Amino acid sequence: MKPNNIGVPWHHGVILAGAAILVVFLAACGGGGNDPIVIKMEGKEIPLSIVISEFNRVNGDESYDGATPGERLAFAQTLAHKEVVLSEAHKMVKGPSKVAQVQIRRYKERRILGAFWGNAMSENAISPDSLAFYRNLFGQERLISRIQVGTTELAQELIGRIQNGESFESLAREYSSDTESRDSGGRVGWIQYDSDGWQAMAPVIFTEIQKGEFSRMPLSTLTGYHIIRVDDIRMRESSPEKEKQWEAAAIQLYNQNLQRSIRDKMLQSRSFLMNDDALRIIRRGFYAFWDSLNAIQTTVGGVEYRELDPPGDKYFNSEELSTTLFTYTNRGWSIADFLESLNYCDLEFWPNKSPTVEATALYVRRRMFRWFAVEECEERGWDKDAYVVDAVDRYTERMLLDDYHTQVLAKEVAPTDEEIRVYYEAHKADFLKHDMVDFGCILYPAGEKERAQRATGRLRQGHTWESVGQEESVILPDVRFIPATGLTQGDAFPEFAHVAKQLVDSGKLPLNTYSDPVEVVGTWAVFRVTSRVPGEPLAWEVAKIFTTKMLVDEGVDRLLATKLPLLCKAYKLEINEEPLKEAAS
Repeated sequence: MKPNNIGVPWHHGVILAGAAILVVFLAACGGGGNDPIVIKMEGKEIPLSIVISEFNRVNGDESYDGATPGERLAFAQTLAHKEVVLSEAHKMVKGPSKVAQVQIRRYKERRILGAFWGNAMSENAISPDSLAFYRNLFGQERLISRIQVGTTELAQELIGRIQNGESFESLAREYSSDTESRDSGGRVGWIQYDSDGWQAMAPVIFTEIQKGEFSRMPLSTLTGYHIIRVDDIRMRESSPEKEKQWEAAAIQLYNQNLQRSIRDKMLQSRSFLMNDDALRIIRRGFYAFWDSLNAIQTTVGGVEYRELDPPGDKYFNSEELSTTLFTYTNRGWSIADFLESLNYCDLEFWPNKSPTVEATALYVRRRMFRWFAVEECEERGWDKDAYVVDAVDRYTERMLLDDYHTQVLAKEVAPTDEEIRVYYEAHKADFLKHDMVDFGCILYPAGEKERAQRATGRLRQGHTWESVGQEESVILPDVRFIPATGLTQGDAFPEFAHVAKQLVDSGKLPLNTYSDPVEVVGTWAVFRVTSRVPGEPLAWEVAKIFTTKMLVDEGVDRLLATKLPLLCKAYKLEINEEPLKEAAS
């Protein structure tokens, strides 16, 4: 990003925007004292202590002590210039925009939610007994056997047969779909609480199944339904370093369980009940909105969702909107009430496309818990925490600067169609989409080519990609399964994305099939590619949006370079350099 006229990037300057609020807050707390005044402007004085605290906040604790007089002066000037711009923004912006209102509300909720959890966790700090219990989970290893099947009905039938005396090992050999453990009577081996691939079942295996016993209910995961038997228990080899790791993991697990318990109790205490029929309606409406949004962005490009009409009757008829989505302390909330509370911009909580109503219910519960937590926080006064107040005020100032940028400055430098076309023609290379490949892979160590070949064989025999990948990564800790797609050549696995593109382009790997093992950077990889999109120029409509933004940003920089000296003079800005030259007290 290009620096603006005051020597720092604009977004860095925005970080400083909340200084005015901080001044008021600290002054109210007696922070000003007899400090020498460093920045003086019409209606405002900023003492040295504020400049020091802001310098250290932006550049790191106690960084002011090691700064040169020139660096201190440059920072004070930046801070002063931002105060001038903020003062002008307060005069010119006619109330916060709808976008700013929504963003401030959401940001405030996040900060209050953080205060809620911080206080809730401190009130329920882990006890020595709980720490010992959870730490013991990470110090254990359990020798397990399992039978994996495809349906819960078959799993329950096999549990009954084991209870009636049939051999676990015989049933595993006959019915288990886990090819790695089936032939050994279901024996998997030793696992730990945090072993890869076992996180979903570990709480049950390590806390509910005793040595020599098996699970009396099927355990469900993405790979199927499991009957787990614990054959032996032993303690892991310890060391001071491992003890620290286990204790940290124990505290984290305790906090996760505590948070889940707090959520459940809060939802229960407020008599929160949902209507599954309404959940199905709202899922369909959400998806219709997303599909329309995607269609608009595909044809027009770059359109922000805030510029679109809200769903309303376009995606829900009047009867559906009046359907009760949930009840809360004996009050019914309709779908229309819920949409209004989201303000049509709170997409952070809108459900992803999922085949289950349960996924939608989870998002609604999360949204509701957030409201409940904010309510609880306000009742206890936790929302008045100095950190929360300061953070929200800083963000509010940032939104004010954004509004000043878009409502005032951007309008003064709006480019003509001819200027947009000229810029686009001169920078066509900047408007080329990057090649993209969506792929997954199973990665094996250098000496495991034969194992990779066996996995490819199982895939071609009809085993699913997810089941093979998860089983492989569970059995061998150094095998890595990357099931997700959406990785591009420049993302987390660029070497593998590059090879995946080459395989598809050469015709060796048709889409949605499985490759032979390929050697990539010291590993053997089995690939599955779901899509390949070559780079192409952006549509003119899309490029025009980006070009306009670039020209506006550059024009605002130039405009500020012209306006700022005049504004500083109008606000009678003065900077006292003497306190900045002295060592910080």
